[in-house]
Amino acid sequence: AELLDYMQPAPAPLPVASYTRNSGAGWNLDASHIRFGRCGLVGDFWKELEVEFVLEGGAHAVGGVRTDSPADLPFSVACRDASSGAWATVALGLS
Repeated sequence: AELLDYMQPAPAPLPVASYTRNSGAGWNLDASHIRFGRCGLVGDFWKELEVEFVLEGGAHAVGGVRTDSPADLPFSVACRDASSGAWATVALGLS
């Protein structure tokens, strides 16, 4: 999966400093396997998977998410407010 910056002339992947897996994953794979060109990730025993992306530099505007997951597998995106630390699900029309 990639987080995209649609403010650029062509959507460009945002620079990721680190990936953290906050849930179990099949085969106990590291969170970095979520990147394109890697084997991919699934939740432990095919359950929900949670991966945190920490972006490089300061604040970023995430304009979209690109994934190779099939359309019938829903996912959601949440952002953390830097000042309060609270997480909020972003309504991007994902189902």
